[in-house]
Amino acid sequence: MLAGRMLAGQLLTGWILVGGALGCASSTGTADGASSPASAPQSQTSQSPQSQTPRPTAQATPAAQAPGDGDIPLIYPRAPWAWLGVELIAREPSQPGVKVRSVFPRSPAARAGLEEGDVLLSLDGRVPVAPVDVSTLVQERAPGSSLGVLVERAGAQRLLRVDLEGMPEFEDRVRLAFIGRQAPEIAGVTTFQGETSALADVRGRVVVVEFWASWCGPCRFVSPTLDRWYRDYRPRGAEVIGITVDSPSEGAEVAQRLGMSYTLAHDPSGRTTRSYLANQVPMIVLIDRRGVVRDVMVGSSKERLDAFERALVGLLGESS
Repeated sequence: MLAGRMLAGQLLTGWILVGGALGCASSTGTADGASSPASAPQSQTSQSPQSQTPRPTAQATPAAQAPGDGDIPLIYPRAPWAWLGVELIAREPSQPGVKVRSVFPRSPAARAGLEEGDVLLSLDGRVPVAPVDVSTLVQERAPGSSLGVLVERAGAQRLLRVDLEGMPEFEDRVRLAFIGRQAPEIAGVTTFQGETSALADVRGRVVVVEFWASWCGPCRFVSPTLDRWYRDYRPRGAEVIGITVDSPSEGAEVAQRLGMSYTLAHDPSGRTTRSYLANQVPMIVLIDRRGVVRDVMVGSSKERLDAFERALVGLLGESS
């Protein structure tokens, strides 16, 4: 994971968010199933040895057309533990329940109608006093089971039914979050190779955004392929942008050594990296001419890179 410093406990969340320093565990509570031991990956990522995420063999190739909300095919099998898909924060001791800080797109929580700012007062009659109470309850349930959640919203109470699912693998969680939706803006970055510093600069082009790190071995495997895409497809309307939280001097030194000729930018605050949930590297995002995310890849699988290139070529044939 980014900077190799993510704590194992953070994998309890279905929407892994990082704190002010990228790669640090979030200070907020979460409510999802626990992580499992690592399996030998086909597609490798750089992550903390303290918190390995299993990476099963890919089972499917993403659809060529931008899908709707319910049409995202998963690449990997779901985990056998339940997933809710919220990030929670504790309330004052005098206030009941726990507060929803964010809801993961296309998660069981989102489909049930949970919203940011909701207060979870009870789950199947059990009253949570801290985010860990919700995590514990979800972990006790099997995928396919349901929860009755009493919610307070804008001063009124309502009862929602949440149908739990098995937790998707990290790459699929990110794909569920972004595919078919407008890409987050690239903001607050400093370009140290090339000229692009925002998506607005390349509007109307097909964009490949890579999140990488100088210390990341799988990133070095991916970079020659991305460089070839940049050289082969830029004349046809493609753009490749690499974003790193490393310093410009570190990034430039590695780029020169590896022959990375595409645009590279430093993300000093981590704002853009966080907005793309990019806490495993390499992570590669494919954005069409309208600024809509069409696929996300995490790791260095040759199979996925080949599928990505086919999708890139297909998008280059589309009009804006």
